[in-house]
Amino acid sequence: MSDPLPQSRRPGIRAAMFVDFDNVYTGLMALDPAAAKRFAEDPKHWTEALADGGAGEESRRFLIRNCYLNPVIYSKYRPYWTRAGFRVIDCPSLTQRGKSSTDINLVLDAMDALSGAAHIEEFFVASADADFTSLVQRFRAADRMTTVIAAGAVAFAYREMADSVVESHDFVAILNGTTAGAPPAWCQPPALACRSAPHRASRGPRRRPSTRSGPWCRPRRARSPGRWRRTGP
Repeated sequence: MSDPLPQSRRPGIRAAMFVDFDNVYTGLMALDPAAAKRFAEDPKHWTEALADGGAGEESRRFLIRNCYLNPVIYSKYRPYWTRAGFRVIDCPSLTQRGKSSTDINLVLDAMDALSGAAHIEEFFVASADADFTSLVQRFRAADRMTTVIAAGAVAFAYREMADSVVESHDFVAILNGTTAGAPPAWCQPPALACRSAPHRASRGPRRRPSTRSGPWCRPRRARSPGRWRRTGP
């Protein structure tokens, strides 16, 4: 069992970001080429949008920022990501069918982060690839929060394993700068959600809002002692 966090720790939710560049960029190109360009050339903008939740414990600190891309196709975008503080991992195609090593590299790094000394509290996986379902399941079993950033259709099992899902159209809105105001309380980091909606605990489970409009991600599971409790109907 991990040692308790020291009382002198820096404020903010300890988070890690793992980006499957090829998957997200391809999905965004099919939805909104302009948003895909902003995703590839200005990662700092949307990363800060996801990190910003207010002051202190209401914000996220991305201690790990990893981007996995195919250098044969997307090497021109590498400088944008390194300047934004990302560690870029080259994942060239290893087969004649074009299958890269992104999946295994991302999973290995994520598992290292899960068992590492940084005590990551929330994991972001930017990919609509359902192959990461088992990885998200491991995060949940370890009692860590997980957010999936999707740019395309998301498999039902993959969606349900995550605590939050940033839907395609909402991610496009973040990239295009069309989101207004702060995200809803149920979609902010856990500490902020508890402060801004203390009455939720006495009102019982709430219904999930529609993912077709408005909110930029799915609600989180409400946390109860020792385990997660789903907040769906």
